[in-house]
Amino acid sequence: MSRFDHRPRPLPRGLTLAALAAILAVTAMALSQCRQIDSLTGTGTDVKVLNPTLNAVSDCMHACNATFNTDHSAEVRLHDATLQGCGSDSDCIHAENTRHHNRQLEIVRAMQACKRNCHSTGPGAAGN
Repeated sequence: MSRFDHRPRPLPRGLTLAALAAILAVTAMALSQCRQIDSLTGTGTDVKVLNPTLNAVSDCMHACNATFNTDHSAEVRLHDATLQGCGSDSDCIHAENTRHHNRQLEIVRAMQACKRNCHSTGPGAAGN
């Protein structure tokens, strides 16, 4: 018999149980991400129907995002037009960049306040 010929040792029972528990945990997490399908219609369960409060908060958040996108786009267009009007005047460009930066901060703060309002006052609070 060769001195390199030896049998593999079995894994300790605790390590085997730990590995099995880890596999079960990963499987449970993966399966919890599945979406229930209605067998008659083939559609998923609509969370909005089941939770009207979540629906109202979600609608409010979407309204806040829409207002932000509109305000941001308008500000970018205004900034570009104003910079073109400045030409090569460095004082004008600096003043416009400062104004633009401050306006962007206002727009972000307004969105954050709007979203806080969605959670604190409930439906219909967007934009207040």
